[in-house]
Amino acid sequence: MEEIFFKSISDMVLEFICNSEQKRTYVDIEKNIRKKTDFKRLLIKKAINNLIKNNEISYTYQFGNTYLEISYNKPVRIGQRVVLIPENRSFKSKSNDIVVKLQKGASFGTGAHPTTRLCLKGLEFIFDINREFIHGLDMGTGSGVLAIAAKLMGTRKVYATDIHEVAASEARKNISINNIENDIEVSLKNPDELGTKFSLIMANLRYPTLKELYKTFRKISEQKSFLVLSGIREPEADEIIYKYKNYELLKRWDEGGWSGLVMVLAS
Repeated sequence: MEEIFFKSISDMVLEFICNSEQKRTYVDIEKNIRKKTDFKRLLIKKAINNLIKNNEISYTYQFGNTYLEISYNKPVRIGQRVVLIPENRSFKSKSNDIVVKLQKGASFGTGAHPTTRLCLKGLEFIFDINREFIHGLDMGTGSGVLAIAAKLMGTRKVYATDIHEVAASEARKNISINNIENDIEVSLKNPDELGTKFSLIMANLRYPTLKELYKTFRKISEQKSFLVLSGIREPEADEIIYKYKNYELLKRWDEGGWSGLVMVLAS
């Protein structure tokens, strides 16, 4: 019986961490579970410790605070082809795998959150349609994972932009780890200041920002340009689809209350 409880608690812990927009402490997690169930503190503690022991989650430290996050100290497959691995780990990949190496860092976008997974699924879908893009843009790059994946899938040149220097620095390090620094340019500039148009645009950003970026994306999109959008709550997805009225919706995925969209410029 305890094994069943362990499984239930473990699933709740992982779901809570993955669906949170902010880092979560042990206390946050325990409170969330106890609010929904009558599980005792000792059983919750045992289940969390078991997840740590099995390398499913791990403690991280930032600005003097301690958090529990999804562990990426092992290879993690996202979608059918993309595999995220720590920089110091080896991995026996399949012939069509896209292996992205990542350092342990502070910025959003390691693949733990559903919005990142939805974007990576979108990229896989797009590259099954179009095997090569000339110029790609990763707007709000964070860790650089989307830019790296797009390059490794076949994009000739990728521009990764972010307004935060810390994120840009982390993205540069991850790009260097994957030995593709000559093919991805990291910038703090606005996308319309880069002086190019894009056949592929990726943006894992929140709903208000995506609404504001519509005119910019339309301006810098090549004809038949593809968009991969996430960071959107499920109830917001229809409004984004309506807002991006010049783009045709090709695919939508929903996961953990979030939505990911793949669109193509229709006119």
